[in-house]
Amino acid sequence: MEEPYIPGGMLGRVWRVYDMGIQIITTIGALSSVVFLGAMFINVVLRYVFSCPVFWFDEMIVALLVWYSALGTVVCYWTNEHAVINFFLKYFNRSCKVFLMFMPHVLVAATSFVFVAGGIKLFGLQLNQLPQGGLPFSRAYYYALPMIVMGVLLTLCAIYRIVEYIKTPKDVFLQRFQTLQDEGGMIIE
Repeated sequence: MEEPYIPGGMLGRVWRVYDMGIQIITTIGALSSVVFLGAMFINVVLRYVFSCPVFWFDEMIVALLVWYSALGTVVCYWTNEHAVINFFLKYFNRSCKVFLMFMPHVLVAATSFVFVAGGIKLFGLQLNQLPQGGLPFSRAYYYALPMIVMGVLLTLCAIYRIVEYIKTPKDVFLQRFQTLQDEGGMIIE
């Protein structure tokens, strides 16, 4: 993994706060994955060895997995560990490269608003439904709420990335791209 660029001044302080939040989310994700994998193992043993599964384990596993996926999306975006297809950038001039490296952050910010709006609508629809999977609360808390939280966190991260991109010399971003290309991260031609 490449070393993150940490800007100076106020932007750097905001970066540290965001990064600390991402580290907390990563720790929560690690713990939840241990819980849902452990619960899955226990439920499989109870179901196929003893023929007496715990019926709410399946729903709890789904709830944890949905939260895990939503928060994992934010972590991947913030740490730049998601799939990136930018090998074709080497064929563009400098201003096109700068524009094309900026646009994904704008798109993430825009689509994150859709997640928030859709999640709020879904939350309203699911909140009045009775629990069906054995958990003592509505599915709105593990289907719609993760979408809202993910949308808000992605929006905050994307807005930060947009401001960072505007305030940082473009050579920093172009150098990071060149380093990835030189290391073989983008070999496809």
